[in-house]
Amino acid sequence: MHDDIDELIRDTAPWPGAGATDALEGDVWRRVAERRRRAVVARLQAGVLVLGILIGAIGGGISSPASRTQASELRVLTVEAGLEPFSLASDLG
Repeated sequence: MHDDIDELIRDTAPWPGAGATDALEGDVWRRVAERRRRAVVARLQAGVLVLGILIGAIGGGISSPASRTQASELRVLTVEAGLEPFSLASDLG
């Protein structure tokens, strides 16, 4: 039975030199660092998205009451008056 892990890796390698473990640890740590970087970027993007939604909701909530105005008596002279067939009759009585 084999106890030497390096020998077992060399024996199962698909081509000569493929079982070399010299660069394996460096490659693993590079992949770990890349995954961590991607996770940080994903969290940052999610945070920016949530912040944008909050700013939009707050801005919409503040401007919403300001946009509610009473209908003017001059509404019959607006551009939209031609698009509403019963607006003239309802405004006049």
